[in-house]
Amino acid sequence: MNFVKLTGASLLFLKKVNGKFIAELRSYILSSKTYDDFFLEVNTIGNNQNENNSNFSIEYLGVEDIFAVIGPIGNGALLGRTTIWEQTEDDAKEYLVPEDKYTYVLGQKDVTPKWYLLTGIFHVTEKVKSNSKIIFCLSVLSADITRDIYKNALSLFQSEKFIDRLIFSDYENFDITNLKFIGIEDIVKIPGDIFNKFPFENINKEFNSTEEIVDLLATEEEIKFFFE
Repeated sequence: MNFVKLTGASLLFLKKVNGKFIAELRSYILSSKTYDDFFLEVNTIGNNQNENNSNFSIEYLGVEDIFAVIGPIGNGALLGRTTIWEQTEDDAKEYLVPEDKYTYVLGQKDVTPKWYLLTGIFHVTEKVKSNSKIIFCLSVLSADITRDIYKNALSLFQSEKFIDRLIFSDYENFDITNLKFIGIEDIVKIPGDIFNKFPFENINKEFNSTEEIVDLLATEEEIKFFFE
């Protein structure tokens, strides 16, 4: 089966607001296919967002993470995945949130979406407990075709095509017969075009110092390994 494989990256920014040190991660879908092109692309994106005034500053620091984006370029793309090991199915269910508590319901009433970012929860049960794990998968659906976003998100994550993308992205060699869809952790509105350099995810966290934030950066070896 043929898949479109793109590069994704989470870029790290240092925000200073009223004496507070805040790390902001902005995740992008990129066009880069080589190590050199990757750095040219992310540095262009990051450096263009630097700001500095009396009450607020934001500085691009570098790449926090690099990951595969598995197409199609559009609805249902797999925008990276995160694994938590030594987790039971009951552990996975603890991440479930009622539909009326999702971000797009509670905190984004005035946002007009172009896309919806979906976080799906899967669990893999293995005989050895330490090998059992939760997999969080990010995907998107266009607001143009999505009337019942929750119903469509459920259908997407349980579809054969999405499961195929998840298997294609796997580097942990899990047994597909042990994979179970648990549910949806969150749905978020995205107001811009994520396939044209608009971030599909923004995460902010306060730290005690600049040094703690710099420590989050990926190493050069980790980034090079992705392109090998």
